[in-house]
Amino acid sequence: MTDLELSKNTAIFAPVCMVNGSINIELKLKAVNEMAPITLRLTDLICDPETVSAIYIAWEAMLYRVGAIINRYSVDLSNESYEWLKARKLMMEGDSIAIPAYLALYIQFSNDFINYQQIVATGSIRKTSNGYSADKVSGIKDKFVDINHIPIQIKTAIIVPELNAHELDITHCMHDIWTVGPFLKLHQIHKAD
Repeated sequence: MTDLELSKNTAIFAPVCMVNGSINIELKLKAVNEMAPITLRLTDLICDPETVSAIYIAWEAMLYRVGAIINRYSVDLSNESYEWLKARKLMMEGDSIAIPAYLALYIQFSNDFINYQQIVATGSIRKTSNGYSADKVSGIKDKFVDINHIPIQIKTAIIVPELNAHELDITHCMHDIWTVGPFLKLHQIHKAD
């Protein structure tokens, strides 16, 4: 397996709540020869089946959108995030990794976020009879408590479920805010000051 350079050099981060704040875990993609939506080293750092399922649903939603070409990609962590979690013996849990995993795949096939250096996203994905939809997640305020500490020199898109958008104070936010809603449609709700 080899690391893929993400489309247009955009980094994808998933905010993870910790005891004293939150940290951003960077997701990467791996090129694979056989279909494997998630890498083994990532599954080694996951402590509940819901998290693994969330990544599979994100991968499946992208498969639905772009077809079998997605079989060449697996969701993984950056080496830095993997080593950081492993050194501290921390495990990941919860389904809010679904939207970041989906976006890591999405930007390979879309130019929607070409102008951003990084995307910080959270949210779960639910499969419905009509397709896929973003769902509300808990702890949104805690995950984005340091939203304005991201340097403004780093062009950043913050992406949250449409159902969580009202929980963020975006009045003076220095970064663009997007929501993801039904059918995983993305919509910009705030342009940076």
